[in-house]
Amino acid sequence: MIRFEKIGRLLATTCARRCFRQMSSQREPFFFKEEVPAFSDVLKAINGLQSNAVIIQQWVKDRHTNKQVDLKDFMSDCLHRLDLDLSRTTWVHVAGTKGKGSTASFADSMLRQLGYRTGLYTSPHLVSITERIRLDGQPLPEPLFARHAARVWNRLQASRSAAHPELPSYFRFLTLLAFDVFIEAGVDVVVCECGVGGRPDATNCLPASAVACTAVSSLGYDPQNVLGHTLAEVAFEKSGLFPPPVPCLTVPQPPQAPAVPRPP
Repeated sequence: MIRFEKIGRLLATTCARRCFRQMSSQREPFFFKEEVPAFSDVLKAINGLQSNAVIIQQWVKDRHTNKQVDLKDFMSDCLHRLDLDLSRTTWVHVAGTKGKGSTASFADSMLRQLGYRTGLYTSPHLVSITERIRLDGQPLPEPLFARHAARVWNRLQASRSAAHPELPSYFRFLTLLAFDVFIEAGVDVVVCECGVGGRPDATNCLPASAVACTAVSSLGYDPQNVLGHTLAEVAFEKSGLFPPPVPCLTVPQPPQAPAVPRPP
């Protein structure tokens, strides 16, 4: 049985999303006026962004007719509008069905033990949205999160175009926010966990020259509506994370998965 508190949170999130969608459709787009706005105001704005599920559903529809379709163009455009050069740090990119979050956390911990300053991007969060973005193992403080969120939001609002008239969806926005944090902090290495798949993921916009390695944890059949109904299809989508000649580390996989070539 769903608890009443959970129903209340769902209703509040739905109302917030409707409010900010109406706000974004107005003639005058919404901008944060303070450099460091209230954390609660930032959460309302982010929760009002379009669900990533809508983006993925459209991608699934396109995928049935075009295996080469991906989601990189929009993210690349946003990075350009934010003046973010991801090649300024080193990246470890982690995908998989089971254990990718743990793998990312272990990698982050080992790198810190070796003396590196690290950034860690994972999803989803358990208690606070700040858990998704970590510097040196610690969740981002709320004021720092709010400052970066306001900066990314305002820059993207100010640079909307006919080609990209909308703000990024929820997960894309958080990904761009995390990248903004890591680049400004000047970390030595970022461990970045995929959200969904590899090829269709918002994180799959990292320059190959800056990626030290990719990693794939155990593969499975989740989520089948996005990645396919066979392990061969799932492996094909995960392999979209491997930009040649970046090395890939993995665990023993089912026999039909490793034989699938990476997409061109």
